[in-house]
Amino acid sequence: MNGKVIFLGLLLMLAVASPIDVTTCSDITAPGFYTLNASLTGYSILVPEAGIGGPVTEYACIRIASPNVVFDCNGYSMFGNDSSTSNFSIGIFINSSSTSNITVQNCPNIWDYNYGVYANDANDVTVTNVTVHDQDSDGIVLTETNNSRVISNYAYRNGLNHYSFLRSSNLTIMDNV
Repeated sequence: MNGKVIFLGLLLMLAVASPIDVTTCSDITAPGFYTLNASLTGYSILVPEAGIGGPVTEYACIRIASPNVVFDCNGYSMFGNDSSTSNFSIGIFINSSSTSNITVQNCPNIWDYNYGVYANDANDVTVTNVTVHDQDSDGIVLTETNNSRVISNYAYRNGLNHYSFLRSSNLTIMDNV
């Protein structure tokens, strides 16, 4: 009996630790380690909670709506292909006051959205080793986000700001270009 319990425990640990493959725009609603395994184009996840404003609809390619998530682009790109003026597009969107302990990493090329990475009302968010460029608005945005880190990122040719930190506190911002 003891051996069966240990074996089942090991199986459970492997299931929890195994990366979850992402190959399309996705709504992440459960904790876990998510790995991008294909370059993505577009934005299909409705995110009205983004609250960006105006008479537009907001969409994201990746929406993280769960605590304890690592999203690793694994070297793959995300291309918004955004020519619309009737909506806002976001590459990776993190939202909800119940969402904490989120990491977005290893994204070498997020481009042509309105916003590359946008975290709103989340805590303990880490954005690291991410390149955002040619967004219509901002590259990386943290709004009402606390105890978070933006480390070793690269942002260029964004329409408004490369990095925006609004109503956020206790941030670590270092080694960004």
